[in-house]
Amino acid sequence: MELSILTCDEPSQTHLLRLQCGPWADRDFVTAWHICKNPLCACQTITLFCAEDRPQPLVSDPPPLVVCLDVVRRQLARPTEVKMDSRSPAFAKAVRTELQPDDWVELYHLWSATKQDQVRRADPNTLDAVFAPGVMAGEETMVGFSEP
Repeated sequence: MELSILTCDEPSQTHLLRLQCGPWADRDFVTAWHICKNPLCACQTITLFCAEDRPQPLVSDPPPLVVCLDVVRRQLARPTEVKMDSRSPAFAKAVRTELQPDDWVELYHLWSATKQDQVRRADPNTLDAVFAPGVMAGEETMVGFSEP
């Protein structure tokens, strides 16, 4: 993934986020991202976990700075059920401010490709799909499982 504020440090194989403005400017943040693993989930978010001076930013103590991005609406989303540094909301706003239109396109492509891969790999017999009542009323109703 290539973003204007994210680079890959080849020797360590880590992604570094660097902002240009504000209190976090010119500091490297080791960054890991998470996309929901449920192929049926309607969320449209990528969550970034960012930390200074740590080889692997994880959801653990001390909590990381968390940025949750809605890649469809191109706005911040509220992270759920995750420990985070109390400065995360301000950090997330700073990240959002510096993201360029091409960055949003790249984030959307990453999210979309990940979700499509999840659908391709999913076992339809084990998915807990919820359908609208109208879909379940007929005996010969067809519902698309995946669309390109």
